[in-house]
Amino acid sequence: MQENNFSILLPVYWRDDPEALSKCFDSIVSQTLAPLDIVIVCDGPLTPDLDSIIDVYTKLLPLFILRLNENCGLGIALALGLENCRCELVARMDADDICHPSRFQKQFEYLNEFPEIDIIGALIAEFRIDPLDARDIRRLPTEHNRIAKYAQSRNPFNHMTVMFRKSKVLAVGGYHSFFGFEDYHLWVRMIMFGCKTANLNEVLVYARIGNGFVSRRGGLKYAAHEVQLYRFFYKIGFISFSRTSINIILRGFVRLSPKFIRSLIYRYLLRDIRIK
Repeated sequence: MQENNFSILLPVYWRDDPEALSKCFDSIVSQTLAPLDIVIVCDGPLTPDLDSIIDVYTKLLPLFILRLNENCGLGIALALGLENCRCELVARMDADDICHPSRFQKQFEYLNEFPEIDIIGALIAEFRIDPLDARDIRRLPTEHNRIAKYAQSRNPFNHMTVMFRKSKVLAVGGYHSFFGFEDYHLWVRMIMFGCKTANLNEVLVYARIGNGFVSRRGGLKYAAHEVQLYRFFYKIGFISFSRTSINIILRGFVRLSPKFIRSLIYRYLLRDIRIK
């Protein structure tokens, strides 16, 4: 692997699956461009199996382990982890996802070729067991103006695919604790700050959607936080009152629908299905 100056920020907590974490690490080992450091944020005590996997890969990857005494939530874990990333360019990754072998090289080269871009994301292909069977793709706009418009109603990035400039994230206050929407909250603040964005129109991450993916995106608690999110966007002048109302009504319907209806909406309305 060729090595260049970028960091990976990867949170882990006790409910993560050890086998999935191992495959996640394997996909980093297989990259055509290696990171300078990988900040692993252990959000509270982990299971012995997870700790064992991390110990194995300390011999294969440049891991920096940050252990939090208790589970603080994703926003705080990412904020603390970002402080420990050594490089200006930081790639996000989740503990149960798998990167395409050229993911980091393509994003690193893009951000170096276009220094005006502060966040670069990509598409995801979703799978349950085998990434080779991934069929559902979450497509996103690729150009900044379209991304900013898209963000008025939906999250414009697949969080686990982004690489960003650390200084620009810190300039807007970094990650905040905002249940379920830590990344969306950050992207909008960055857009309002004047940061430029882009998405690569190709699948660079295979995202695991088992383990209650649909369940976690529904219910009163999730819906209530989404209402707070769109009210915040309205307060800072990112969206109009009418757009706020429409978002709350439409998204509220999805969040409060029975799980099987929510599954159908995600599969057939919010994703493209790739025919093999």
